[in-house]
Amino acid sequence: MKQDLFRYADYLRWFEPLYREQSLPQGPPSLYDPLKYHFSGRGKRIRPALLAETAAAYGCSWEDSLPAALALEDIHNFTLIHDDLMDGDTQRHGLETLHIRYNADTAILAGDALYTLALKHLQSLDPEHYRLVTMLFTDSVLLVCEGQSMDMDFEKDSDVSLDSYFRMIELKTGHLLSAALQAGAVLGNATEEERHNIAEYALILGRAFQMQDDLLELTSSAEAMGKSLDSDIRSGKKTYPLILAREQAHINNDSALSELLGKKSYSDQEIQQIKELFHGTELYRLVMVNIRQQISRLDSIREKMPETVAAVLGLISEFILNRKT
Repeated sequence: MKQDLFRYADYLRWFEPLYREQSLPQGPPSLYDPLKYHFSGRGKRIRPALLAETAAAYGCSWEDSLPAALALEDIHNFTLIHDDLMDGDTQRHGLETLHIRYNADTAILAGDALYTLALKHLQSLDPEHYRLVTMLFTDSVLLVCEGQSMDMDFEKDSDVSLDSYFRMIELKTGHLLSAALQAGAVLGNATEEERHNIAEYALILGRAFQMQDDLLELTSSAEAMGKSLDSDIRSGKKTYPLILAREQAHINNDSALSELLGKKSYSDQEIQQIKELFHGTELYRLVMVNIRQQISRLDSIREKMPETVAAVLGLISEFILNRKT
């Protein structure tokens, strides 16, 4: 297997200036200047890369998949802008979040405008691709909203199960990743059966991706991740490592850990205590084992796919598992 089949770094260099320079109406500046500011951040652009490389595996060039890739990244950023506002996050993509830099009303309007710009990008696709890709993206946005609603409900629930968590991240993260891979397959004229296999693959990959992201929010730094990290703990969000830690505390009758994880608010010192639970510890190892188990489920699905597509998806899985930011 060639190690350059998933050309993430190359794609990022190619896509980034195109994304930052995407055409915007001239005014009003109060709407579009905040979007230009948001575009200047250092996003990871993982979703458009997944779309483009899946499309390329089926013979569709980066250039031909660009409108859908731009639309997908706009949709993703639309969800982030609104999510940051709801969560009170102060940093995204290495910049102040829009509601901090400007105000809440501006952030809401900017997010709405991004969603509309995404739909405009898709209008350049041929009619059948437009129909299928638009359906994928709009269905995914509604599911993201459902997932975000569940996530907000979890903040008031002290006993969230792993099954509930996995359903939430499937909605909030998995379906948009799935839309990226499926849209790439659509643009490459994959068969309906191949698109079905890719959808199944992507939902499992999305689960692993979010589990990894949850762990990185506890073990990485705001500088490396390019966003504020402590807000999830402060707001009582139920992330995979914290739910797992709470379950382990119950199994081991660790009352001190249960008390720490069951608080409704945290001091800086307590947040640091929680983070230290996952630095080179047995809990960290257990989280990684469970992430790898999700990745290993993908092998049997790849066996049903064309060889080139299977190779690209395998490298994408390795990328998700091994990323550090």
